[in-house]
Amino acid sequence: MSILCLAKAELATLEEKEAILIPLKSSDRAWFINDLKGDYDGITGICRHFKGTGSINVTGHFDQELVAALPSTLRFITSNGAGYDQTSVEPCTARNIQVSNVPSVTDNPTADTATFLLLSVLRQFPTALSDAQAGSFHKNLPLSNDPHGEVLGIL
Repeated sequence: MSILCLAKAELATLEEKEAILIPLKSSDRAWFINDLKGDYDGITGICRHFKGTGSINVTGHFDQELVAALPSTLRFITSNGAGYDQTSVEPCTARNIQVSNVPSVTDNPTADTATFLLLSVLRQFPTALSDAQAGSFHKNLPLSNDPHGEVLGIL
């Protein structure tokens, strides 16, 4: 597994002065649970980055079973994303494990995606793409809507 390092200098400083960082080595949930008794025994925190390490594909949901297997030294689980959909907060709370996220990290990408989806529907991009892939580009595609001058209300 590889580590996504967006702040390499800061990460190096953290490793030198304050923490020992252990990259995810497990390749599936059963292996991860087993490694919690070995390679990861004594850890105080878990940082999950869904895309960078693919950790969600390895561990799955942090549910009651997985939380019960976590070392007693664990104090926090943080995820680089909005929401808590991959971590059951109740079993963590029962074990005094703090759970946090970064809610604002997805604000701009979500707005970008919403804008793209609105424009794609107005301009009929899905239909045009489907027609192009079928080799019939522009054959039956009606004129699309022009968003120029229109007003969008966001509630």
